[in-house]
Amino acid sequence: MVERFKPLRFSRAGIRGLKAAATIAINDRVHEMWAAGRNVYHLAFGESRFPVHPRIAEALGASAHKRSYTHPLGIAELRDAIAAYYQRRFEMDVTPEQVVVGPGSKSLIFSCLMALGEEVILPQPSWVSYAPQAHILGKPVTFVPTRPEMNFELELDVLEARIRESRHNWGNPEVFVVNSPKNPTGTVMRPEKVEALAGFARENELMVLSDEIYALTVFNSIPHVSISRFYPEGTVVFGGLSKSLPLGGWRFGTAILPRGSGGSALAHAISNIASNIWTCVTAPVQYAALVAYSGDPDIEEYIEICRRMHTIRTRDSFPLPDDGTPRRPVRRAGRRLLRLPLLREVARGAGGPGHPQRRGPGALSAGELRDRHSSGLGIPFGSGPVPQDLLQLHRRGHRRARPRPPRRVPGRPRPGPIHRGPPSPPAEGGRAVR
Repeated sequence: MVERFKPLRFSRAGIRGLKAAATIAINDRVHEMWAAGRNVYHLAFGESRFPVHPRIAEALGASAHKRSYTHPLGIAELRDAIAAYYQRRFEMDVTPEQVVVGPGSKSLIFSCLMALGEEVILPQPSWVSYAPQAHILGKPVTFVPTRPEMNFELELDVLEARIRESRHNWGNPEVFVVNSPKNPTGTVMRPEKVEALAGFARENELMVLSDEIYALTVFNSIPHVSISRFYPEGTVVFGGLSKSLPLGGWRFGTAILPRGSGGSALAHAISNIASNIWTCVTAPVQYAALVAYSGDPDIEEYIEICRRMHTIRTRDSFPLPDDGTPRRPVRRAGRRLLRLPLLREVARGAGGPGHPQRRGPGALSAGELRDRHSSGLGIPFGSGPVPQDLLQLHRRGHRRARPRPPRRVPGRPRPGPIHRGPPSPPAEGGRAVR
């Protein structure tokens, strides 16, 4: 019997067993702890703490008068700009008709799960909302385990065995969710493995949903290659502005659909879903996104600056092998923020009640970030990937600057813990979820 809260009576469909997304639950708890004065670091979201680029913020303000409903799939000029951006940045042959925008890539993934197939294939572990979305839709999930000793990469023999087992039990797994760079493991699939996976998907006529929201935030030497390069007729590629640019709270996502009649039919299905649920993406956000996808050199440089800073921060905290998978966290976690004071400075400018989502006293443009911090990092920003000698130089400089601890005399007690001070204030707003 469904529990009753008179006069409310809840449906079992999609609700029974459904819990809040873990990222949201942790975010709420962190804000409660901050409000109580607790010193805690927020590790729940894949969210950049850098400020909104001023040109994008200005475009949003200038578009505030755009008050009317738009097409469920997005305004035409934005779909043109996104198609051109994917051609230029990812070398993907994309037409505007293949482009769909939605209120975050999460909603577009949900729409495709609703429109396609009967059962879902998910690597394990995977992002926290894939399985709950299938649960809401009442679709069974075939989980494919991945192993730490294999850097959490998909193994085709394991994938084939799990699909065969599901079909033996009268299942029909056919919608395959792929995520590279991967949340939560950080694994980036090598191009040759992406090609092999694409061949397997084509041979088994799987429909691939490729979540590539982290495509521009790769921290290792492995290039991001989309599975759609090898299997374009059966792949939907998802992206957005929440990772490469700190716009998670703006709720803007993209989907690149396959060419041909199948892609057109899927666009029609998503349009029907959108028109009955969210109608359209907020109009001012769409016009601001035009600037984000324009190829503006200053914005592209800003994306690269933020990526490089995140790279140094990540490599400082986690030893990253060439495959990009953190194998062992740094034991002395207390030193992580102290070793990158420039990131603390930028974080203070990017968050807190004193810094709204527009250019203000604490915001730094791409040029200012470059001019202020390039000498401290050893090479100018925008000159290529972060080399190992830069990391060694950076760490060597911080070791020189860090005072040595006093020599411990036998018989004397150890000194007490060092007070690190309160954390930087959280970014204004609340739930930038995806």
